[in-house]
Amino acid sequence: MKKDNLILITGGTGCISSHTVYKFINNGYKVRIMDNLLAHEGRWPSYINKKAQKVIGDVTNIKDWERSLENVSVVIHLAGTMDFHLEFSRFFQINTVGTVNLYEAVVKNKLNIEKVVIASSQFVYGFGRWRCQKHGILYPKEAPEKLKKENIGSSMLNM
Repeated sequence: MKKDNLILITGGTGCISSHTVYKFINNGYKVRIMDNLLAHEGRWPSYINKKAQKVIGDVTNIKDWERSLENVSVVIHLAGTMDFHLEFSRFFQINTVGTVNLYEAVVKNKLNIEKVVIASSQFVYGFGRWRCQKHGILYPKEAPEKLKKENIGSSMLNM
């Protein structure tokens, strides 16, 4: 990847993404951030690298993707939600439709994107320690196997 390529990092105010922004900028790359700023009351946090280009945008809005992808060569798609509150529709819109919108914007506008990196959220690691009414304390790695045997996933309550 050439240093003069513009890199788009989505979800740029998040923990992993904001550190990724710093890493690329400190290594001489140009970076643009796209973030909806919902977690920051509509304001860019002070910890965001001042050299990053900033775009307020939502991955669920294809027009925001089109604006953010202008002159971009590489996309690092880190925007997502973990949805601990079981808002399944919102979770699906952001994590799935948001990613689909990236590819639709690229194809629709015939963009010359060299590379797309898609990362998952910490959601894939499970919710941590859980209490099952029947099995007691469970952890993410052991819970699915025990629960699958008896089909009791709905009885789990977050501690």
